[in-house]
Amino acid sequence: MQVKSHRLSIPLIIWVAAISMIAAIASSAHAQVQTIRIVGFTPNQYAGIIEQFEAQNPDIKVEVEVLPGSWGAQAEQIIVRKVAGVPFDVIRTATENFRSLVAADVFTPLTSYIQRSQGMSGAIDDIHPNLFLPFQYQEDLFMLPILWNAPAMGYNVNHFDQAGLAAPAEDWTWEDFRDLASKLTKRSSDTAAAPEIYGTALSIDYFPMLPWVKSGGARLLDDSWSESRANSPQMAGVFEFLQRLLWENESAVIRGGPYNPDLGTVSMWSQWGVANRPVEWSAQLWPRGESHTSVLGVGGIGLSKTSQAPDAAWRFMEFIFTPESQRMLHQSTGAVVARNSVMNEMLRGEMADTYQVLYNVLNDVRVIPSPPSYPELERVWASILRRVVNNDISPVNAAIELDHEIQTILINSL
Repeated sequence: MQVKSHRLSIPLIIWVAAISMIAAIASSAHAQVQTIRIVGFTPNQYAGIIEQFEAQNPDIKVEVEVLPGSWGAQAEQIIVRKVAGVPFDVIRTATENFRSLVAADVFTPLTSYIQRSQGMSGAIDDIHPNLFLPFQYQEDLFMLPILWNAPAMGYNVNHFDQAGLAAPAEDWTWEDFRDLASKLTKRSSDTAAAPEIYGTALSIDYFPMLPWVKSGGARLLDDSWSESRANSPQMAGVFEFLQRLLWENESAVIRGGPYNPDLGTVSMWSQWGVANRPVEWSAQLWPRGESHTSVLGVGGIGLSKTSQAPDAAWRFMEFIFTPESQRMLHQSTGAVVARNSVMNEMLRGEMADTYQVLYNVLNDVRVIPSPPSYPELERVWASILRRVVNNDISPVNAAIELDHEIQTILINSL
């Protein structure tokens, strides 16, 4: 029996082999693509970074899961996912949530990743060392800072010029501030009407008011954030100072939420960003009581313990700290990013000078007190401070009640 052999031409053999090879490569690449899930990120703020990362890392796909609600609500959702065994890879959150998430064993320590990373050494050196403080716990680092807030005192330059006043000096004091607030307050010819311009704006919110506590030498909690320290002469002194601004000098106004100085009706305010504004403004260190100390809040990213692709997740975290990503992050959020060289590169003129003031604030800051019971602490603070600014409670009694309420919260959270 003769067996016939059908031979392919050489070009056809090459063509078939090439197609087979391409198919094999495509199949292999498809099989090797890893998907990482990042939670707590705002998609429109990170879309450009994710697009660039995927283009440069075709073996990794990024999925974003949005977490609605406050920082506290987001922490609860992350903990529920962790307990349920739902895998996710990179967590974006802030100082206010860090302790509650560490207590829930959500994060993978980062020290070993940083030590063997070739791409992070330059970034680490470019970030102010105090920005890592909020994310250190028991001698390890669990998150990396990407954005930060540390309030300075913003002021309307035109208001100072119109009042014939020099800009506040770096070594100004609480009494200097109170004197300037009185002189900057522009009253209506109708004595019964509210001032046309207030010297300063106050708030009952936690973060923008804590610099008064810190610079006044007062404390809400001990160093471990496990016991209250609110009942002190220093805390009573803070409350007395605020009441005098409001009721004795009548140079302050209460504004709910973050105050918007664009309205031009306030001369000085708690400022923690470098956004362009229609009013000409600048900033100075927080006025000194016992010190110039301000508070620090940081947004950061951490590696989840439930990650099924930790190396891919770490590559994404490294990418966020490239100069290009930091530039995109500043442009999409308007916030102050972690890398100092990027901020210096992107800001010019007066905004560069203002940024330098904000950066100098970092030399004397304390991490915003954020125990696992942070949402309750924030609520109690607002409740007591509302009574203080309404002159419904004496400064001494306010400190006593605040201390009692905080200690109750801490005991109930055990």
